[in-house]
Amino acid sequence: MRAPLISHIITDMKEFLSPVADLEGLSHIEASAYLKQFEDVKTFERYKGRVDYVDTRPEGWREHRPILVVGGWAVSLKAMRDLGLVLYREGRRALIVDLTKLGGIPRRHRRLNSQELLVDHKTHALARVVKESGAGKVDVLAHSMGALDAALTAACYPEMFDKLVLAMPAGMIGEDSIHDLARRFLKETSGGLRHDFRDNPLTSLFLGHDGLRYVASHPERAHKEAQAIAEITIDGLLSYLQDKGLKTGVLQAHRDRVFPDERIEQHVHLEDRPGHRHNVDAYASLSKRKAGHNELLTRPDRAVLAALRLFDNLEKAGE
Repeated sequence: MRAPLISHIITDMKEFLSPVADLEGLSHIEASAYLKQFEDVKTFERYKGRVDYVDTRPEGWREHRPILVVGGWAVSLKAMRDLGLVLYREGRRALIVDLTKLGGIPRRHRRLNSQELLVDHKTHALARVVKESGAGKVDVLAHSMGALDAALTAACYPEMFDKLVLAMPAGMIGEDSIHDLARRFLKETSGGLRHDFRDNPLTSLFLGHDGLRYVASHPERAHKEAQAIAEITIDGLLSYLQDKGLKTGVLQAHRDRVFPDERIEQHVHLEDRPGHRHNVDAYASLSKRKAGHNELLTRPDRAVLAALRLFDNLEKAGE
């Protein structure tokens, strides 16, 4: 008998998400409210596909600026539920976006090369989420490839954004290649999988499923996006955002094998110096020995709180 495909195993978010009683740090009533909001998925059509997002609003959320959450490559809403839970528990309104169902590859745009174009067709989708939500100006928490999406969106629509925290960001390690990226990704998968699965088996399962499903559904786009991750650098773009008055922080995991911290640190410039412009306002490292690339998703209690502290520091820096 043939083994069932993973896509057949994981079919219904509600069946696999933890019950209300298991949502740490929330009362039963709060947890019920969060799950109800998280399951209220909003959708719009784009590029022969669609964009899904959720808008979670805990009590007292108006005391803080809403946060647009942009996931990494092939990361679905299901894999970001625990991240959203921490934001909810901390009183932050969150717009959590799933870009994995976008269709096709858009036409070439004369201002952008093919790799940037691939990211560019996501920027307008993210801007539409912000507009439709009525959230006004937002902060951004972006992970991995989401850092490319977020930085380009902020450059195109700077009036929509205030502060960005880029966690384990793509585009900040300098010269790279798709072969080296694939090698590091496999190393992260093999080295970090056991650690991630032990701490958060459900999210780890979703991450693995998301990647396999995405490659199977969009093979050409998945390959071109991998090229984009390897080839695009955002150092100069971050300096441009500085000129537009946006504040940016970088959160990096100590054992990130995909985008190693020592290479990220070489491209983080907290002040102007010969040959380099100031491009970020804050930098923090998740120094736990085994903190890896997916720390924001698999261990959000630590990583999301660190990101929120970065937002607070950026806010104070702008006063």
